[in-house]
Amino acid sequence: MIVTGRGVAAPVCLLVLCLAAVGCRSATPEWRHATSATGNYVAEFPGEPVTRTESAPDSPISTQFTFSESDEHSFGIVETTLNGIAAYPLDEAVDRSIEGSRADREEHTGGPVTVSEIWRTTGNFDGAETREFGYQLIDGDEKTTVNSVLFYRDGNVVQAMVVYDGEADQEAVDRFLSSLASEPS
Repeated sequence: MIVTGRGVAAPVCLLVLCLAAVGCRSATPEWRHATSATGNYVAEFPGEPVTRTESAPDSPISTQFTFSESDEHSFGIVETTLNGIAAYPLDEAVDRSIEGSRADREEHTGGPVTVSEIWRTTGNFDGAETREFGYQLIDGDEKTTVNSVLFYRDGNVVQAMVVYDGEADQEAVDRFLSSLASEPS
């Protein structure tokens, strides 16, 4: 995803694949504020989120996942501790995240997958420069769309994302991404 080697790309790409494979959930989710796996962030999730931790083999990198599902949408926060590993510039990190998702999806499906970047803007999260972006993974007639915000903060890379098939519930996408905040100390 963000740092040197494919070991870091795998956790976020795995999350995109897992989130893209979800089935239908309740049409009217109960939104609730929840704290991320590290305790550093809070966001409004549709339903109770699940947390998971993964470490990259032969690497000091650790990734914390917090995610929930609703309808054809999945919502997640991915926090990767860099442990002193130099980070890429934000635009390169976005490019690597998108390409890693495409390559992993292609490996998973066994067929060609193309990517179409929809948009990319620069923003700010509590003083940290961000990249907010959207793209589609296209596998034949199947399209998976990802909307995301990515930033570096306190030696970590943080990525909040919404993954969905078909038409997006833009209100839900905006609600989740705009609710991301630092957890008060």
